[in-house]
Amino acid sequence: MIYFEKGNLFSYKGTTHKFSRMSSNNQTAICINVISGKPIEIPLSELNMVEDSDEHKESIPIESFTEEQIKQAEFRFNIIKDILDTPVDPVKIKALSDANEVGISTIYKWRSRYLRTGFIQSLIDKEGRGGKGTPRLPKEINEIIDECIKIYYLKGKKSITKTYNEIKILCQKEQLKIPNLNTIKNRIRRIPDSELAKFRRGRKKSKEIHEAKTGKIPGAEYPFSLVQIDHTLLDIVIVDEIFRMVLGRPWLTLLIDVCTRMPLGRYISLDPPGNYGTGQAIACSLYPKDKLLAEYGIKHPWPVWGPIKILHCDNAGEFHSKMLENSCMSYGIELQFRKKATPHYGAHIERLLGTFNKEIHDLPGTTFSNTQERRFYDYDSEKLAAFTLKEFDQWLITFITQVYIQRYHEGIGTTPLDKFNEFIVGSDFVTPIGVQPMYPDYDKIKLDFLPYVQRTIQTYGVEIDNFTYYDSVLSPFINAKVDTEFTKSRAKQKFIFKVDPNNLNRVYFLHPESGEYFQINNSDLSTPPITKWEKRAIAKQLKTEGKKVNQAEIIAGYNKMNEITEMAISKTKKARRRNHRRTITANNVVNLQPFQESFQSEQPSKINDSNIQTFEVDHDSFI
Repeated sequence: MIYFEKGNLFSYKGTTHKFSRMSSNNQTAICINVISGKPIEIPLSELNMVEDSDEHKESIPIESFTEEQIKQAEFRFNIIKDILDTPVDPVKIKALSDANEVGISTIYKWRSRYLRTGFIQSLIDKEGRGGKGTPRLPKEINEIIDECIKIYYLKGKKSITKTYNEIKILCQKEQLKIPNLNTIKNRIRRIPDSELAKFRRGRKKSKEIHEAKTGKIPGAEYPFSLVQIDHTLLDIVIVDEIFRMVLGRPWLTLLIDVCTRMPLGRYISLDPPGNYGTGQAIACSLYPKDKLLAEYGIKHPWPVWGPIKILHCDNAGEFHSKMLENSCMSYGIELQFRKKATPHYGAHIERLLGTFNKEIHDLPGTTFSNTQERRFYDYDSEKLAAFTLKEFDQWLITFITQVYIQRYHEGIGTTPLDKFNEFIVGSDFVTPIGVQPMYPDYDKIKLDFLPYVQRTIQTYGVEIDNFTYYDSVLSPFINAKVDTEFTKSRAKQKFIFKVDPNNLNRVYFLHPESGEYFQINNSDLSTPPITKWEKRAIAKQLKTEGKKVNQAEIIAGYNKMNEITEMAISKTKKARRRNHRRTITANNVVNLQPFQESFQSEQPSKINDSNIQTFEVDHDSFI
């Protein structure tokens, strides 16, 4: 993690700089060159922290660890998560040490290690040997403990001692080792108060004490402490970039910080919500927006980035994917799913999405909110559609940065930007949290939130959805077998590959030994950077024609599409040139009439209608 504290050292263009302060709009860092002593303004995306060489390696993706190692990290993170956002409190740390039977120095070490990296996998022992603080009980004993606590302690309202006796009886019956009484006490201590009250005081009383009243959500005391995410189908029709032909209505995935009402990140696509779009919207929230704003030429600030503590979402399938679960766990993001009959838990993001859709109703190509409204205005959405996907994304970010976050919001009594900045610098009413730490590698964040597949590696490489990929880094794992001591018939080992739907010309291979991702290119070097959606359309067409769906046919189909596109563009240009020529020639005839009459009076034999028709214009300059 990159921390913006005065005096921290950064590397920029091969030279060391000392951090001084953030710029007024929080878009750049003001640093001092340690050699010349001169101040310099550095874009956030180009800052690199000068790291300690002994620092635990943070770049290893969470997919490279075993389930046991991930459980170890999660167990340790749950112990320290409540002391990460506050100054060190020896009393709290002593209480955590006693409750979890972990040494005080160990808790300090875990806290320091996590804060240094920002990744939960930094809590895994380097050698992966386990160690103190790891839940080591066998699965069978853990299941008995959990079941007995639920049946006897929670539902049956029995004491801890009586619950422990039931656990002993079952363990003896199954010929399992009996756990220590303190283990059971610690397990019960970690039961959330809301869960305990539900059984001990009744569901209704528990809701009164522990759940939010309508319009209020607990945990949203400061920026990034509670974030909501959701999708919506936008009320506008999008066109393609070449022919301006209608493509359909886009989907928007959006995140909002509940405390400040600040939009944190977005992703727009013509595809319905899925793993990829959801992951990329979250990734957009985690890193600074300076590159994105520069790409669109937007000068207004969108100064939000940093670790998300809790992410509220509904129960859609894409939020329950293993990829999203692992990626969020890696970044310390706790996923919380909206409970039934609690609409206020998603009210903020739904209201924001509704606000955006309402603004869209003034744009060309809007579908309004329903067909009746469209008929009332006698509006042809498809005929008047004008925005490409990229142009609309630019409009949306401009609206966010120049309008929404800078106008008064009744729910917070100020603008989202001012509310956010108040928490950064502090005020008479707010304790400052300072500039949020920044993840150092944009590309890594995007990669971490890509969907992945598991495949065996063959002599030709790896095949993923009819495409083959190969690189020499795969060679040691060709036809690799799963090593197990319990079976003679060894199955082939599967490896993790991440796939970017926007470019199927490459995949990313997770090396099982180094824990790093390596880019693996398509075996056929002539393969263009085809997208998943283009490939899907071609495959559908091949099936309709009764042809076999394979890499060669897909590439041939893609090349044919390009030929058709280029031919269509050429025809379109020619048609436009003809139209320009006719228009300009006709205008010349009209405009030249006075000069023609004057000229004819002097030299009548040299000017006639046919001569006027031959006036030429450089029509290429109009294309």
